[in-house]
Amino acid sequence: MRKLILVVGHGSRVHQANSDFEAFVEQFRDSVPESKVRFGYIELAEPLLEQAFEDAVEEADEVIVLPLFLFAAGHVKQDIPRAVQEAREKFPHVHFLIAPPLGVHPSMIRLVLKRLNESRIEFEQVHSQTTVVMVGRGSSDPDANGNFYKLTRILEETSPYAHVVPCFVAITRPWLPEALEHVARGNPKAILIQPYLLFPGKLVHQIENEAREFSKQYPDISVQISLTLGRDPLIFELLKERIRQAEVREISLSPDQYDYRAILTAVERG
Repeated sequence: MRKLILVVGHGSRVHQANSDFEAFVEQFRDSVPESKVRFGYIELAEPLLEQAFEDAVEEADEVIVLPLFLFAAGHVKQDIPRAVQEAREKFPHVHFLIAPPLGVHPSMIRLVLKRLNESRIEFEQVHSQTTVVMVGRGSSDPDANGNFYKLTRILEETSPYAHVVPCFVAITRPWLPEALEHVARGNPKAILIQPYLLFPGKLVHQIENEAREFSKQYPDISVQISLTLGRDPLIFELLKERIRQAEVREISLSPDQYDYRAILTAVERG
């Protein structure tokens, strides 16, 4: 059977955002040289999913749809399944599978710790005097927001930092300025802001602006912004796991209902 992996991104009006996604797909393709890898967008960029499916069926009898999304929200729960169902009806001879999103997973927690450690080395602040502020995009889906909180809580349980505080940059509260004000009341020596985003872009610029305003008000607190999650072997390996889950029908919109002790143990083992 001819197989093809179709990586699905959101799509953006900002050219650089799409370029970052496509560079990610290209590097992921290098990590699975035995597989055909293509990409498509849900909206705002081309190829849209309908066209991506039409192109894919010319090369494959089985298409594994791989959402490059941090959590399962509206696009993963509704838009992608709807598009896949339409493709199944249009191309009944092709087998379509949907893989889960990245989700709450030990690899994502390890990746955050990796990014924080990379920034802390430049930051020159000790763990016990630093509060981490995790900034998610925010969603209208409470499950997605809840999973972000869950991941943040597990991070606090496994990290050496004084505190790990969740907040959002869009859609829902608490906003980043609110979280920074709350953290400032504890009089920390340093704040390390971790954008829980795959790529830089407008939201990172917003985070930078809001952090700059906070620093004007609290010049005695050192503030550093960590790198976005980006292209990393940890994500590539997790995507391969998601593909395997799809292939053996372990498909769920919330695939990471691990025992929390298993997650803690996995993270601690590295």
